[in-house]
Amino acid sequence: MPRGAAPNIQNELRINDSVSGDVITLFYRIPTTEERVAYQKAMFARKRNKVETHIPETRQKYGKKILTGFKEGDFYKLDGDKKVFFSSDPASPNYDPDWMNLICTYAMDLLEFMAMKRKKKPEKLLTQTTDRGCPRSVWRQDVHGERA
Repeated sequence: MPRGAAPNIQNELRINDSVSGDVITLFYRIPTTEERVAYQKAMFARKRNKVETHIPETRQKYGKKILTGFKEGDFYKLDGDKKVFFSSDPASPNYDPDWMNLICTYAMDLLEFMAMKRKKKPEKLLTQTTDRGCPRSVWRQDVHGERA
């Protein structure tokens, strides 16, 4: 299947959600090259002789940037004691304009997972030899963000 290269292409990611026990479908757009670079840079910061990690915050921030919606019926909120399904689709009768806030507040783990899976950037492929002399491909990057 060909890969789309346009800002308006909607992709979907199916996630086995351990909280609900169901498969949740999130819709997202492809991150731009600038977003991919910013995502990688934001994950680590050097403070004097220490390297600080900001992995969860970075995944949350950039997951929210690329999230465009979810499959209707995958999320509900409570109205009193009643479950009310809501939608991210403005054309749906169940549309909730606050859907993004609800997802970011109560399902941030799904956004982090989506960001982790969809923000991977290509890195240098190294070929190493195992102790048996067989070639082995290894992805490698050092802690400073420089490719090895």
